[in-house]
Amino acid sequence: MSSCKRWIAALIAAVIMVSLAVPAWAVDTYTLTITSETKGHNYKAYQVFSGTIAKAPGTNTDTLVDIEWGNGVNGSALLNALKTAKFTNPEYVEGNGKPEKITPFARVTSAQDVADVLTGWGDNAVQLDEFAEVVGAHLNEGNVKTPTTKENENPGTDGKKTYTTTFTGLSAGYYLLCEGNMDPDADKDNAYTKFILELVGNTTVEAKADAPSIEKKIVPPKVASDNNEADQGKDTTVASVGDSVYFDLTGTVPSMDGYDKYFYIIVDTLSKGLTFDLGYEYFLSIYRENGELAATVAKSDLQHNPFYTVTPTVNGDGTTTLKIVINNAIRLKEFAGGKVCFTYRATLNQNAVIGSSGNPNSVHLEYSNDPNYDYEGGNEPTGNDPMGQTPEDYVIVYTGAVQVRKVDSDGDVLTGAGFTLTGQGANQVKVTTNKFVEDNENGTYYKLKDGTYTTEAPNGNDEEYESTTDKYSLKQTVAWTGTNTSNTTIAGDVGQDGYLTFGGLGEGTYTIEETTVPTGYNKIDNITVTLSFTPPEGEITTGQETGTWSATYKVGNGTPGAASVDGDGTIHFQVENRSGAVLPSTGGMGTTLFVAGGLVLMVVAATLLVVRARAARKDQEENQN
Repeated sequence: MSSCKRWIAALIAAVIMVSLAVPAWAVDTYTLTITSETKGHNYKAYQVFSGTIAKAPGTNTDTLVDIEWGNGVNGSALLNALKTAKFTNPEYVEGNGKPEKITPFARVTSAQDVADVLTGWGDNAVQLDEFAEVVGAHLNEGNVKTPTTKENENPGTDGKKTYTTTFTGLSAGYYLLCEGNMDPDADKDNAYTKFILELVGNTTVEAKADAPSIEKKIVPPKVASDNNEADQGKDTTVASVGDSVYFDLTGTVPSMDGYDKYFYIIVDTLSKGLTFDLGYEYFLSIYRENGELAATVAKSDLQHNPFYTVTPTVNGDGTTTLKIVINNAIRLKEFAGGKVCFTYRATLNQNAVIGSSGNPNSVHLEYSNDPNYDYEGGNEPTGNDPMGQTPEDYVIVYTGAVQVRKVDSDGDVLTGAGFTLTGQGANQVKVTTNKFVEDNENGTYYKLKDGTYTTEAPNGNDEEYESTTDKYSLKQTVAWTGTNTSNTTIAGDVGQDGYLTFGGLGEGTYTIEETTVPTGYNKIDNITVTLSFTPPEGEITTGQETGTWSATYKVGNGTPGAASVDGDGTIHFQVENRSGAVLPSTGGMGTTLFVAGGLVLMVVAATLLVVRARAARKDQEENQN
């Protein structure tokens, strides 16, 4: 059966009437130009009815008269098939004493008779598809018209490209315009165009393939009882590891005219840094063209209303594919022009990329795109069923990190310090430190006698080195600490290179306290650091867009300063410990020292008193003499 069978319904929907007024032209053949915003179309034209142009009686209006079968159909065979075909709501006639069902075309004898029957049917009547089934089997492929010029690319004034296809040498009549298979390089987000037109002059038409679209947004926390239209949302957000992130997947509902079956499948991809929350009451809402909420089906409703299915699959690379299949999607036909919105929740997990790169996530829509094809099976395509696919739409979730470097007053690395971090964004935190391990084969560091390490080889300066032959490599140690409860206190020790990193933090203010002080040094005041994030400018289109982290910090009540940012977006600052006198404790030698000092002072004071008393008496005796 020809792939153009359903296009006949469009022919009828256009109301083919012999009395339709048309303008007169002085030429016998015409040019038809089709414009489209998508490429890859293979248009074909079939003349279904032909005729001549004449003035309507008593008017100056031109009409098409003398209707005959066009050369694009096998008229005789089509006429015979129509006489015996079965149609919904057939005509009843009296026969053998009781009403009998007959086809509406039982008495037709010509193309003119067929046209008369068609004009009595309303637009989109159920019989139109049934009529199309018959006509589609009797198209004359030998007289199919193909374009003279196929798909010239033209840049538009608005920057968008348009594609034009041109037919020349067409005679007057009614033409069915349909498509064969699209070109291999056709746009994926495409749909076969269908329309019928009367051709009585040079004509330009715009092909409007009704393909759906979809977008993904990050939204505030939602529940199924929210009866608002899909939130606008945003393309980026900042979160701490352990936080929940809510997503809306909003697809448009296309016109499904000409389809007996339709597939509508949302395919969402979560990066390995996000875990789909199976325990959340996810839900799907349907909105009419005017924005009115038509229905909401939550996860708990699916037992008695299996309107859709949700299938998460963890892939080999750690990403998760989330497939939402609308069951019996042809039911969406009544909501054409409206929206389908699926809302779910995910958790930022310990695989999250930390820093400026972020964690991209995407969605696309797979849908039926050929009304001429007989889609069969269940709720998903099988084999080579023609399907369209929208471009990927992206959002990104970012999370940050703070790195502390411990130094002494000379700026040299200082080990032996420990810190704790506390703040609302401290849920599950990645604590990263570095240590040196012996690695004589690949190591690049040497250990000095003071316990520090250097990449500078001994070169005869052996007395400073613990060993002139042993080499070391710097290895990273990672530990995730904390829970899903915010404001958790996270502890960590600086590594042998003096660094300590707290990762997986969202925006906010954090307190860093030195809980282990290097021997011989004074404890520093608490550090207050405030993290901020600036999202990438413009629309997220690739998922590779990077944002910018920044921070201010201060020690105790000191003056705030701006922290530096490493190449990967990690906030970085260093803190200094100063050495100082250590006061002795009470008891023991400390007490002895204080007591001895006191006795000395008492002896000195007594001696001074005695000396002064003697001097005073001597002066008194001299005065008396």
